[in-house]
Amino acid sequence: MEEAYIYSISYTEMGFVMMLKIEQKNTAIPIYIGALEAQAISAVLLKIKPPRPLTHDLIKNILDLHNITVNNIEVYDIRKNTFYSKINMLNSVGEELYIDSRTSDAIAVAIRCNAPIFISEKVLNNSAVELNIEEGEKVDSNGIYTDKNLEQDNEFKENITKKTNYELGKLKSLLEIAVKEERYEDAAKIRDKINIFMGKLN
Repeated sequence: MEEAYIYSISYTEMGFVMMLKIEQKNTAIPIYIGALEAQAISAVLLKIKPPRPLTHDLIKNILDLHNITVNNIEVYDIRKNTFYSKINMLNSVGEELYIDSRTSDAIAVAIRCNAPIFISEKVLNNSAVELNIEEGEKVDSNGIYTDKNLEQDNEFKENITKKTNYELGKLKSLLEIAVKEERYEDAAKIRDKINIFMGKLN
């Protein structure tokens, strides 16, 4: 296992991509994530405190309430371009707990719990790319290279907003169509998705 940290999150034509840089190496693992996941992770990096807990904040609060410590997370496998991860925890009586998780969720929890991120050799061998890091670049307290600091990246923030608004607009359009066609069961499901979506944004 190699330790890694979030090097950058950027928006591309294929969506948001998060680069996990390997410690002491100029290699990283690119992982494509959704707009909501990018928002959940960047909120911590940008030191944004939402008025109400986001889903991953809620998870951390529950873990804290039950004296469960997140030791680390492992990105341990990749199959058909899908990364597999687990959250490794320790409960109040010293028992080890392992929870299967989407990689983006595991990382969102890890950065809230100050837990390290580890990448398996299999994932490195199959997914690692070389980074072109210029001499003199420095890492800030968030583990983000200063010239890529998300706190100063207004374009990144705008892309997050545009992408989330676009996805919300699609759901609202589908809801209108379902109501017009009197597909009320489908409309209820879409409405529930919109409510979940809005809950993550607020």
